[in-house]
Amino acid sequence: MDEHKFRRSELKRIYKKVDINKFFSHYKARLGPQTGDEIRMHCILPGHKDTSPSANFNIKKGLYNCFVCGGRTFFNLVQEIENLGSFSETVQFVKKMVGYNENDEEDYIDLLLEDLKDVQNEDDEEEEEPILIDVDLSSQEFESAVDHFSKVKSRVSVDMINHWDLKYAVGGYYKDRLVIPIVCNNRILSFAARDMSGRSEIWLKMLKQAKIDKLTVTELAELCEKYECKKIIYPPILDKFDETKMNIIYGSSIKYLLFNIDEAIKNKDYVILVEGVFDAMKLHMWGFNVIAILGTKLSGYNRSLLLSNFDRIYVALDNDIKENNTNPGQEAAAKIIKSIGDEVDTFNVLLPPGKDPDECTKDEFSQLLELSTKNNCV
Repeated sequence: MDEHKFRRSELKRIYKKVDINKFFSHYKARLGPQTGDEIRMHCILPGHKDTSPSANFNIKKGLYNCFVCGGRTFFNLVQEIENLGSFSETVQFVKKMVGYNENDEEDYIDLLLEDLKDVQNEDDEEEEEPILIDVDLSSQEFESAVDHFSKVKSRVSVDMINHWDLKYAVGGYYKDRLVIPIVCNNRILSFAARDMSGRSEIWLKMLKQAKIDKLTVTELAELCEKYECKKIIYPPILDKFDETKMNIIYGSSIKYLLFNIDEAIKNKDYVILVEGVFDAMKLHMWGFNVIAILGTKLSGYNRSLLLSNFDRIYVALDNDIKENNTNPGQEAAAKIIKSIGDEVDTFNVLLPPGKDPDECTKDEFSQLLELSTKNNCV
């Protein structure tokens, strides 16, 4: 991603020139009450027909979060609303919108001061203690995935279903999805819901074509309303100000969860970190000690949990080079290794390009694991 071309201080300086009230007025946002720096509002993103306020915007930080669509920075929000092709294009768009002059001496001096402040406060932010919510999957809309094996057999085996008590949603918001409970300390705190209807694959093709065709915001919104279906979704977090009446289940933030942690801590010798639940399930069934971090970032809370339980940590994230020659998976792996490498033995498992861990054979992954130890890529 080309976000890395811009200093955080520069983006902050540009954002400071934004009149947020005029911004939301321009896009006809339906705003609710404001508490401190937080504005409650209906989701402004194309394709989300928000019947009740399900989004917040933090004016001070310039961060937007919808409990259905997820979180975004102000610039990412503009990029999606305007359907702009790149982050660089978005920054230039915002600069023009606010009349930002990077050659202005006052702007330049302020930019240097922001750089200094960033260096001083780089490690100053502390994460809040997680609020964990128990999830109830006992309703009639969830049935054992064994009873729907013909629909889910392309992704999981009967042994996997029985081991993790996988469900299949026959109704409600998560209809036609394989539901994988995320259990920590014997409590179901969230779940991953994987579309099994085929709609997500069709939608991804449509979205790719829409970008090629450069659809307008209105056209894209209409397309999303009719066809959007995300491949994997997690339940949104129930905010204390939330008054939504949508027929959905809320869960804990996946930022503070690790899939298969209860199984993995039984073996404190080593653990393999992978991105998703399917990678973790396949490797676990092969006999590896594995945890899915449910993304590519490691929160401070989960970092502490891992360091207190394991002596060796292997990181096995994607190794896919994008069109802009970036490798997000390996960039994320390097950050994780840097954050924990001083305290435990840490190794990077370099996967074949284009392959996820669960797409390797057992022997192939064993060889990659052994190779990572020899290379000692710390």
